[in-house]
Amino acid sequence: MRTLFPVGLALAATCSLFPVACSSDAVEDAADEVVGTAKASTDGFDRPGFKTFVVDGRLWVFEEGSEGLKEYESTGEPAKSVTMIGKGPNGMTIRSDEKSVIESYMAAY
Repeated sequence: MRTLFPVGLALAATCSLFPVACSSDAVEDAADEVVGTAKASTDGFDRPGFKTFVVDGRLWVFEEGSEGLKEYESTGEPAKSVTMIGKGPNGMTIRSDEKSVIESYMAAY
């Protein structure tokens, strides 16, 4: 209990000095920015039947019209994902909601 008091006091001081950092609007704005970042440019990686997004140097791949794509576009990341480090085009990390999607994409690349 002794350790929590200074932490709580520091948090209270931070929120009183910098109320923007503790407001729910700031958190919502930050979440909007993350989703916006997730919809970054494809940089020419799209292939017929697939939709791609490059985010932080990683390539997200989805089948066109898939539930995974719809979820990604609405939330910024699917509930589950597969990551293959260095296995994408140009040695990129490639991510998707299904391993089979990555394999099909790479066969078409």
